[in-house]
Amino acid sequence: MDSPAGRSQQAEPRSLKAGTAFLTAASLLGLVAGIVLGAVARHWEIAPLLGASRLLEPVGTLWARSLQMIVLPLIVSYLILAVTSLDGGRGAGRMAALSLGLFLALLVGAGVFALLVAPPILDRMVLDPGIFATLGESVEGGGAASGPSAGIPGPAGWVEQLVPENPIGAAARGEILPVLVFTVFFGLALNRLSRDARNLVVGFFDGVAQASMVLVDWILMAMPVGVFALSYAMATTSGLGLAGALTQYLLLNCGSVIVFTALLYLPAALTGAVPIRRFASRMAPAQAVALGTRSSLASLPALLDSSRRMGLPENVTGFVIPLAASTFRVNRPLTSTIVLLFLAQAYGVVLGPTYILSSVGFFILLSFASPGIPSGGFATIFPILIGAGIPIEGALILAAVDSIPDLFKTLVNVTADGVVATVVARRTDAPEEGAPG
Repeated sequence: MDSPAGRSQQAEPRSLKAGTAFLTAASLLGLVAGIVLGAVARHWEIAPLLGASRLLEPVGTLWARSLQMIVLPLIVSYLILAVTSLDGGRGAGRMAALSLGLFLALLVGAGVFALLVAPPILDRMVLDPGIFATLGESVEGGGAASGPSAGIPGPAGWVEQLVPENPIGAAARGEILPVLVFTVFFGLALNRLSRDARNLVVGFFDGVAQASMVLVDWILMAMPVGVFALSYAMATTSGLGLAGALTQYLLLNCGSVIVFTALLYLPAALTGAVPIRRFASRMAPAQAVALGTRSSLASLPALLDSSRRMGLPENVTGFVIPLAASTFRVNRPLTSTIVLLFLAQAYGVVLGPTYILSSVGFFILLSFASPGIPSGGFATIFPILIGAGIPIEGALILAAVDSIPDLFKTLVNVTADGVVATVVARRTDAPEEGAPG
């Protein structure tokens, strides 16, 4: 379907395409340099370097606020594009409906997996709240009593809080979840309009999304400087404690994604009728490309070849694989939930169960609207962090090391694409006999 939504979700700022590798390397270098210099300044109490942290901290804060400034128009436009795009997918026929159902089932499974695995591991982690608290106040007034879990309302009260009397006023007060709820219903209402009226409004939000991405492009160009300033200010207070916290985060994030990737082999065998050994051997080339490129779209040719070698019908793979590679991000509810829970613990914010569940629900929906930027998933998590009272500076520090978990994010996305193809092929047609081995 050639819609504004489809075009925006695959678009990538032109200037970032060539500079992504440099930006990633420079950001990692800035992070390491900030941690090392800050730790040295703190350990040896070097007055000039300690004084420099007071000058650099506003630089990092200004950069973080610049990203926070663009969050609302970016997330609202992408969410509307995602909702309206999904409606078009449902009308494409039985194959599209089955694919969408499988996407949603795997996304829910990823979110549930994160909620089952991450909390007990986080409970055993040793995280000093002072490390991240140097980047800003975790919640107004400090402590859990001011967080979203304070005075958790019953089901009726919770629903009432999610429906804003004034969406613009809710946005001004920083009440992000009600704004997202309004946006979802607004997108659903657009799907009931005539095609001309719908395309007119969707085209407007497509333009807002593209303009927002240009602003994000400009802001991300300063990412190495911003990350250096933030990490330097943190390290002058926490020393090497920041490095330890990041190591624990990487182990949790990457380990969880790897385990979930392994679990995906089960539905391929049980529902898709492709034995685990055969699925693993045929998917290996596409997975290698995924690890090498960190791009689901770049892995598309290898994924099509892997599907052919599994004996899946070309009429199925020719539809399902491109659809999945361009719109389906099974890692999003898994990794975004881990980021939310990790930062909540790091900042000492106690999240209520209703807030966590609603956040996972929005991660699932927003997984269909993936901005084409480095670590684009962090842009979608900002509203949830803001609503919980968690400074987005913490997420920006995690984003600086995202090139490592991003390898495994692409791996699980490509593997899930293959799983969906096997199940759809099984449900709509029989595998071709005599497929190449």
